[in-house]
Amino acid sequence: MSNAEVDVYMEKIKAEIATMPHPVPKEWGVVKTTPIKITIPERGGNVTIKITDSKTFVQ
Repeated sequence: MSNAEVDVYMEKIKAEIATMPHPVPKEWGVVKTTPIKITIPERGGNVTIKITDSKTFVQ
């Protein structure tokens, strides 16, 4: 498969993904816009997950 064929295939996949319903808001998938903060202790322990803006949650 040539690079051009791969590029065409990747664009097709991206277009298909763009039309799929998202179970969570798109903003949650971008570091700068997500209201989710995950803290993982360096030496083990409890992982904490905080959602700072619950109005973006889709039920």
